Amino acid sequence: MATNGTLVDESTARRMVASGIQRVSVSIDGRDAASHDSFRGEPGAFAGAMRGIEAMKSVGMEFQINTTITAANLSQIKDILELAKGLGAAAHHIFLLVPTGRGRDLAAQAITAADMKKHFCGFIKKA
Repeated sequence: MATNGTLVDESTARRMVASGIQRVSVSIDGRDAASHDSFRGEPGAFAGAMRGIEAMKSVGMEFQINTTITAANLSQIKDILELAKGLGAAAHHIFLLVPTGRGRDLAAQAITAADMKKHFCGFIKKA
């Protein structure tokens, strides 16, 4: 299940566990409230996501962090990974911006292959 986490409270998290959901992905696109909320265009989105994550953790729900990378948050990727680890996320999945739907307005922030190479070579461990 994928969510922004803002509407997940302990009761909802319990129902998610009871329904058989085994892992939830929560979108975190910035290292802190200012950057995440700016990316999402929604004040309080970061705080809401953190509350949702804490509610899931309180009932034993496994979660992962999903991050859409753009020019605006590319320099924060290591910090977001550290945040995910600190929160106890089972995984941190990185996505490239696909400028469709609501993402159309962010098309100018899409990163290039050169950006990926510059920021991720040596950062991602080979299996």
